Amino acid sequence: MIKIILSVLLFSFITSYSQTNIKGSYFIAAICKDGIVIGADTRGAVLDSLSRPYGYFDSVQKVFALKSTILAEAGYISLHQRFFADYIQEFKKKI
Repeated sequence: MIKIILSVLLFSFITSYSQTNIKGSYFIAAICKDGIVIGADTRGAVLDSLSRPYGYFDSVQKVFALKSTILAEAGYISLHQRFFADYIQEFKKKI
């Protein structure tokens, strides 16, 4: 019986990926007396060719201030091998 239980546990570890059931970004906004506060998670994922996550990293900027506008980004954090933040910084220089 113990061999069956260990085999099932081993099989479940082999076929599972860390945090694959957690998808999406998390944002929160609060209207305060002095203005609006916006916060977001900072986790990004590295995907394989089948769009399955095989790695995660933190410190991804997802909330940006553009003059009097706040922009929050969710979804893919890069486009054409450049981070979304790079495009925002480039745009800021032109406005």
